[in-house]
Amino acid sequence: MPFREIWLADFEFVADEGETQRPVCMVAEEYWSGRQIRMWEDELLGLDAAPFDTGPNSVMVAYFASAEAGCFEALGWPHPINTLDLFAEFRVITNGCKLPRGRGILGAAAYFDVPSINAEEKEVMRELVLAGGPWTAQERADILDYCASDVELLRPLFEAMAPHFAAKPTRLGTAFGAVGTCQPSQTWSTGGSPSIPRRWAYCGTGGKTFSKT
Repeated sequence: MPFREIWLADFEFVADEGETQRPVCMVAEEYWSGRQIRMWEDELLGLDAAPFDTGPNSVMVAYFASAEAGCFEALGWPHPINTLDLFAEFRVITNGCKLPRGRGILGAAAYFDVPSINAEEKEVMRELVLAGGPWTAQERADILDYCASDVELLRPLFEAMAPHFAAKPTRLGTAFGAVGTCQPSQTWSTGGSPSIPRRWAYCGTGGKTFSKT
């Protein structure tokens, strides 16, 4: 990938149906250096932009990146110029396949034989987040660790999917801001609609690998 920095990112958030997301915390980790950023809600609200590079020389990698887009929108942050959604890539790779574990991040981990937390543990933590607080200091620490576990899972998933997609800077992230304004329950597809850029969930099996430049 022709980027100096690759940021693996995940938010935990609360949102009533049809309402703006309320970011609870964020964890981001730079792929090459391993530098990790953990921030809670009050810290996020104090920023005018993401605490990592979102410019043309970087790419943000997420799973179901419309969730991250909604959090960027809620925080009033400029959107990343380049975004790679591993959920969209997984759908391209497995289109037409039966997936016993589903198409979520745990389903993708199972498909690629990547170790992950179990579904029951994930559900317990999701319910803790969605309860909306207030949280104890220990619960806050647990939520941040849970968020970090998803980010750390993005690394092997990114590496496993890399041979399957042909990522180019001009094909990434165009619809990120638009998708961020949709309700969390909505999904996007490029199927046949000329008004939705194919850059959001593009197809491609060029088999290109990535390297630091």
